[in-house]
Amino acid sequence: MRFEDIRIVEIDTEASRPVGAGARHLVVLRLSGTPTPQWKEMFEGAWKLHAYRNKRDVHFLLATMEMISSVDEVVAYHLPELRKVIGATNEAYRRYLEEDRMLHGRNPDVSGSADVPLPTRPRPTQG
Repeated sequence: MRFEDIRIVEIDTEASRPVGAGARHLVVLRLSGTPTPQWKEMFEGAWKLHAYRNKRDVHFLLATMEMISSVDEVVAYHLPELRKVIGATNEAYRRYLEEDRMLHGRNPDVSGSADVPLPTRPRPTQG
């Protein structure tokens, strides 16, 4: 399985829903694919360090990302910032896969999450 960049495809208006009173919603963003655990970990680390005004927490559920905010704020403020961090995470994940391939001789067309370590042979003992 070859890694394809994760992208935000759309705001899923059918899955998004109001939370409490006012304009706050659980806004569901559909992704282009389901991120691997390693990709999500990299994104979450980068998101923690990324600062901007009115930043919100993000949670993943399969091929979606969820955020509590108003839909207008998501469009105006959060989407551009999410796209920056997602782009940086895609680049970091590609480097991770390349380093993993170089260290372990893994197939470059296979994602890190699906690989199994190569078996090692015991060294002959000298006696």
